[in-house]
Amino acid sequence: MRMTTNGAKISPSSCCRLPVKLGAIPAASAPPLSPTARKFEAGTPAIPNIYGAIKGIELLQEIGLDEVAAHIAHLTAEFMRGARNLGVQIKTPPDSVGPLTVVKCRDSEALVAKLAAKGIVVSNRKDGLRVSFHVYNTTEDVEAVLDALKANLDLLAVGQTTTSDV
Repeated sequence: MRMTTNGAKISPSSCCRLPVKLGAIPAASAPPLSPTARKFEAGTPAIPNIYGAIKGIELLQEIGLDEVAAHIAHLTAEFMRGARNLGVQIKTPPDSVGPLTVVKCRDSEALVAKLAAKGIVVSNRKDGLRVSFHVYNTTEDVEAVLDALKANLDLLAVGQTTTSDV
């Protein structure tokens, strides 16, 4: 089998005789790898994504980082309170300050699928359903997740939680 590239004929056996290169630099004269984690970077950075990230950072700064944090804390607290009221076991420590809350499940994969069918995006890890809120979420979003959990209590671990359960 012969392939052509820029007019040159290349066969599988001739490819083995081509010099090994990193980009356009022959491997023998390639610069040394970085001593940091940068040595694992490959390819071209995702330059277009940087422009999107800049706008996202500007939006967060416009809202105010303290306001963003307070909003997330409020939504997360509301969710944890609602889950406790349903009797759902919560794996996340009550003093957690981040947007991520994990509730204990009997079948987390099935619950992820049921919530996805309702347009609710969550994820799972082992016996945990991961729910996360951010600046773009509302208290109505929290209520929608809690309503979906209430409709699927059979897939959740319900009852008292002990430290060994977490």
